[in-house]
Amino acid sequence: MVATESNPRSPEAGENLEPRVPQHVAIIMDGNRRYAEKNGRERIDGHRIGAKNVQEIVDFAASQGIKELTLWAFSTENWKRGKEQVGELFDVFREYFNSEDMNQLIEKGVQVRAVGRWKKFPEDIVESIEDVQKRSKNGTSITVNFALNYGGRAEIVDAVNKAPLWRRMTGRIREEHITNKTYLPDQPNPDLIIRTGGEIRTSGFQMWKGAYSEWEHTPTLWPDFGKEEFRDILQEFAGRQRRFGK
Repeated sequence: MVATESNPRSPEAGENLEPRVPQHVAIIMDGNRRYAEKNGRERIDGHRIGAKNVQEIVDFAASQGIKELTLWAFSTENWKRGKEQVGELFDVFREYFNSEDMNQLIEKGVQVRAVGRWKKFPEDIVESIEDVQKRSKNGTSITVNFALNYGGRAEIVDAVNKAPLWRRMTGRIREEHITNKTYLPDQPNPDLIIRTGGEIRTSGFQMWKGAYSEWEHTPTLWPDFGKEEFRDILQEFAGRQRRFGK
């Protein structure tokens, strides 16, 4: 990447990245269906392979000192895909949250949390998610948040609706009132948001907490996104100057 005022340079090869490692990285995991089509596979296979890829990315993130990783797996708009496609995604969630991959994450000390309107999912999926959250609550290696039935606008609407009634009635709602009622109020704002799959849009992801996040869009489809490219993005991020509006 060409050096600019906001991106003066990339770290030299072998340079220690530790002081510049983002505390919280969020990823829009886009491209599972296109991966399946590209490789002559069934659509659900793309989602299953994408789910398997989570393991490598979580392991690498933890090894780099990233403390929090948020993965967008189902948006509030995904309900529009139709009953069959939504059902396929639900089948993948059923498999994944009861899989050996999930057990391995928990054994490695990963704390797993869900964020969004995920309790609107079928009851068996909700129960599996609740079980995973309970079993992993003491994990300290890295926190992984799965954004499920999540939308940036939905998060803001839900936060405002949870604000004290007298605040809503007077209209005197300040930023901290919304922040304190977001889905995970203790969650640090994402330093870096990555979107795989080549789309150059935010889709409303992390609208509130991501106001000053750095963004990286990659054409790589999610199932093909690996630790090598992740490291390249972290190296590029390390060379940016973040001003936060100053």
